[in-house]
Amino acid sequence: MLEIFSEIDIVICTESFSTKIFENLIKNYEESKKAIDVLVLGNVRTPYPQARSIKYPSSPRKIINSLKEILGIKDEVEEQGDVKLRTLVGEAPAAITYSAINRLYFKELHQVKFPFNVYSRIKKNSGFEYLLKISAGATLSENEMERLMLRTGKEFFVMDKNFEEASLFLHENLMNKFHQENITTEKKMHLNSDCFEIIMDLFKNETIDKSISIVVKQLISSWKQAIVDPESLNNFISNPINKKLFYGYRHSYMTCLLMLQCSKHFVFRIERIEIKMLYLCLFHDMTLQNERLLKLHHNFEKERGQLSEEEMIIVLEHSHRAALKLESMINSPEELISLIREHHGMKSGKMFADNLSLSISPLNMVFMVVEDFVTNFINAWDKSADENLAQEQIGVIVNELKVKYSKLIYKDAVDALEKIVNAG
Repeated sequence: MLEIFSEIDIVICTESFSTKIFENLIKNYEESKKAIDVLVLGNVRTPYPQARSIKYPSSPRKIINSLKEILGIKDEVEEQGDVKLRTLVGEAPAAITYSAINRLYFKELHQVKFPFNVYSRIKKNSGFEYLLKISAGATLSENEMERLMLRTGKEFFVMDKNFEEASLFLHENLMNKFHQENITTEKKMHLNSDCFEIIMDLFKNETIDKSISIVVKQLISSWKQAIVDPESLNNFISNPINKKLFYGYRHSYMTCLLMLQCSKHFVFRIERIEIKMLYLCLFHDMTLQNERLLKLHHNFEKERGQLSEEEMIIVLEHSHRAALKLESMINSPEELISLIREHHGMKSGKMFADNLSLSISPLNMVFMVVEDFVTNFINAWDKSADENLAQEQIGVIVNELKVKYSKLIYKDAVDALEKIVNAG
């Protein structure tokens, strides 16, 4: 029971159970360093220093008085008129608080010993009730973890006192998955998608979790390996299983692959352009919070009526907020911050440009074209019953972009994009 109720301060038991309880309490002390008092109804037959005993049987009042003495609680008599109220004075137990952790951390996390309790949460009256799902010290089989994941929402919960330990433990195990022997390309793609979603979830917090940088570096490293392969784009869009990946990941990853190919057709005076493009593609939409807002903002003119007032603010200011978040998280160069802030054509990072802005950087002009192509491609890809989009459908998308982006670098970007998709 100590694994479940970690806040136990005292145990009351009869003499017949005392020996076994003492054994467990001594074992618990070796692990937690928490000394727990024991009140035995009968004789004490152990040198356990926290044990006290009273005669058995004893009256409830005598048991209560013994408990008060052990716990240091004293009586205080308060007179109110002719009525005497007797209250127990002692420290009020601190309320146990919990923090949410994305369930994706637990995906395939079987045959691993958990050093902390894990809970789910259900709504109860005006608050919540937390239900123990994984006990500290437990190890789940693959089937047990799969069943637990199926029955759980988007989050698990840990006690706040265990949060830092849990965060480090889960991040370490998440990173270990990238270094599994013989990990398939397909499995690694799903792992990348999970990491993208985890980063977006962490971006909701007011303060950035330090451990987020570990996930970011791993995801950037994975993308850097992918972009050197000229077949990465074709491999990605030719596999129908990739349709099931998180929408934001698919959009950012495909934009990344196309941006790096398009950039070869231009001369951008940007130092370390490759790494800056990787960060731009990864972070530009991170503050949109969820898959629904990601999709709506990419189709903003058609779908703006679906947004609440609060959601509208999140969408219209997401570029600016993403730039601020990245700036607070790492020592980012000003050029990268500006690229993220301007990726929808507005220098301020707020609102969407009504026309083709000429005040933003040439790289962002190309980025706007590529993002628009990716949005239309994924929309058609998701609706298509075929594994691959027909070249005619891709041609229709490119022709629509030619009408929309008809001047200067925007036009050059559409031309470069057409060459890339036709060659593929």
